[in-house]
Amino acid sequence: MKITLKEISSALGAELYGNGEKVITEVSFDSRACKDGTLFAALKGEKRDGHEFIPSLLGSGAAVLCSVRPQCDIDAVVTDDVLSALSRLAAWYKQNKCNIEKTVAITGSVGKTTTKDITACVLSKGFNTHKTHGNYNNNIGVPMTLFGLSEEHEALVCEMGMSGFDEIRPLSNIARPDIAMITNIGTSHIEKLGSRENICKAKFEIVSGMKNDGVLILNGDEPLLRVAARKYADGRRVIFAGLEPENDVYAKDIKTGETTRFNIIYKDKAYPAELFVPGEHNVLNALFAFCAGVECGIEPEIAASAAVDFRSEGMRQNVIQKDGISVMVDCYNASRESMCASLKVFCSTTYKAKRKIAVLGEMLELGEMSRQYHLDVGVCVAQNRPDMLFTLGAAREIQNGAVENGYPAESCRWFEDKNELYNALCETICDGDMVLFKASHGIRLEEIIIKLGFEIK
Repeated sequence: MKITLKEISSALGAELYGNGEKVITEVSFDSRACKDGTLFAALKGEKRDGHEFIPSLLGSGAAVLCSVRPQCDIDAVVTDDVLSALSRLAAWYKQNKCNIEKTVAITGSVGKTTTKDITACVLSKGFNTHKTHGNYNNNIGVPMTLFGLSEEHEALVCEMGMSGFDEIRPLSNIARPDIAMITNIGTSHIEKLGSRENICKAKFEIVSGMKNDGVLILNGDEPLLRVAARKYADGRRVIFAGLEPENDVYAKDIKTGETTRFNIIYKDKAYPAELFVPGEHNVLNALFAFCAGVECGIEPEIAASAAVDFRSEGMRQNVIQKDGISVMVDCYNASRESMCASLKVFCSTTYKAKRKIAVLGEMLELGEMSRQYHLDVGVCVAQNRPDMLFTLGAAREIQNGAVENGYPAESCRWFEDKNELYNALCETICDGDMVLFKASHGIRLEEIIIKLGFEIK
């Protein structure tokens, strides 16, 4: 990134104070990370206002994007709304200062981050590719992702999250995708949106900023998406991908173990693929990535084989080991669908262990459906049969659902708080055990994993 304050002021139609020739090389909303060449976005948060930290930047060489002229001698661009300005500046920067040939935007209730990462692996076979890092998928994260683009980048893979209506629409308008994906429609955020149909409608806001000749890649195994495509695709070409042969692109001959091998069927021809992660849900993610790659001009056999480069990390079904004990870390987020997918993978023959212990916490933002969806996960527990089930707090309904459906009550333990759960795990787990930790990120179940001595990378 290399733009002047004068260019920023002009792009935003905002007032400039100080040195207009000052060169900006990065944007940050953390004053502690600012240095010479940084533009500090003085955002207002729930607890603190970024404007409070402007005086601390004196002498750092940083400049400020703010809504009130600073009461100190610092270079600044002043605009009415810093958050809106951040988005408009990001859109201007991508359009005027970058050389992006292809932009892929991804949303969905489950799987969007894995799909984003596999898609980046595929596109990197033909393009210098930049992707969303971490959880930068909201109204601050998407602009920050765009600011991470350099002159060398040729493709962008951008993840977009939401919890309600009119959240994805502005993100799509910022990124202007050539290709957009909707991985699935689950139950996350149903508390706010009220129904899966409304969740589906909100996801289709991704079409808003798409180019007229853009392509939608949708999960064809999801009936809601097939119906919604007729209503909301707005003339864009649609490709359906899934595990069923009725789709335009589908998978067959799936063999899952420590790796997952399968054939991608595209235009009546089979292309072999392999993932270094287990589970059919990850095959679906790889199908979306394959479709994006082919649409961007990458040869099908190369797009299929590129999935092998993907590695899971962080808190998404990442397996780590210590002292003979294996831990599956899956604490980034949770819904009924992702809970059941994790349980199915965890309890399969893929992973060998003396005992498999499922540690499950609450799924958040489910509203009036919370009890029912936790009971549904309990049914999944009963079907997949981990050796022990530990539940925390409001996840007790998972235990109730499991026992009601034939899971042995003596294999269940419920804990009111994380300290009780931690102490019980210390007394219980031993050499040869494997433990799944799964809950919504807000539960912070990873704190127990770290306390147990495991390092989450």
